Amino acid sequence: MRDSLGGIPIIAIVVVFIVAALGYMAFNVNYTKAFRMKNKVIDILEDYGGPEKCSSNADCKRDIKEYRDSIGYSTGGTISCKSGYTSFEDLFCWYRIPNNNGGIDEGTTYSSYQIATKINVDIPIVRNFVANISSFYIEGQTAPIKD
Repeated sequence: MRDSLGGIPIIAIVVVFIVAALGYMAFNVNYTKAFRMKNKVIDILEDYGGPEKCSSNADCKRDIKEYRDSIGYSTGGTISCKSGYTSFEDLFCWYRIPNNNGGIDEGTTYSSYQIATKINVDIPIVRNFVANISSFYIEGQTAPIKD
């Protein structure tokens, strides 16, 4: 009887290790998707002239949504952006940094945009261990874009 109960702690350790490893891998996959989405959004916004112009351009929105679907990026619902940031159709948050001229062209104003994509941490394995995680964001900045 004693020998049969001696294996239970070993099995519990193995199960905890497997759950932790799977949770870490699931988080890593979502982190990678958010990072790739941020980079692509920055590229698309630089091509279309920023999120303000993109919001009224159907081609820009289509490009962002097609890329989102191709990599399987999901925010897990509504994005709660930091103060000062604006949500772009619950795909990412953006913030305008005005007059970032940097000596590029005197007399012309430029703006950069801070982009933040959400890492979806609503993974059942991770959620069971860490209940107070609301969200993580990955941030990046566009090159100066002519206003």
